[in-house]
Amino acid sequence: TVEIENIHRNISLGKDLQTAILDGAEEIAIPAFVATSAICIVFIPVVLLDGPSRFLFVPFALAVVFAVFASYLLSRTVVPVMVKYILKGELEHTGASKQTVFSKFNDWFNHRFDDGRNAYLKALRFALDTPSAIIGLAGFVFLSALILLPFVGRDFFPQVDAGQFRLHIK
Repeated sequence: TVEIENIHRNISLGKDLQTAILDGAEEIAIPAFVATSAICIVFIPVVLLDGPSRFLFVPFALAVVFAVFASYLLSRTVVPVMVKYILKGELEHTGASKQTVFSKFNDWFNHRFDDGRNAYLKALRFALDTPSAIIGLAGFVFLSALILLPFVGRDFFPQVDAGQFRLHIK
């Protein structure tokens, strides 16, 4: 997202598409690497855990690290290429020219996004005009949570008897 926005910023400065892509990608290369590294470094202490928490949190930490690293690799390789193909048609698009698949999808998405924004504005207007209904809804949710409280478990980890082991022999 940051790379795409930076490419758009470079295009708005009057640069041609390829120069905007190269400059936009170069300008965010180091900040994106630092942000990716910071996110990955935070999860290093997880490998020092032991017991049940190790088996619970290490796969989570690895999944986050791999996902963030993959995102960085994609932002450095695939995103600039896709931006060139997608924005090329958008920048050369005139009313008489043939629309590409990307521009049709973009038009469809923008229309749906505007519909969602209008629905949100309508709901926000209702909430601001009728605060008693919102307070009643919040009270209903709070009371429902209180009613369900006795059914919620209390322990994060189940009790474990470390002095016992079972063998299943066939």
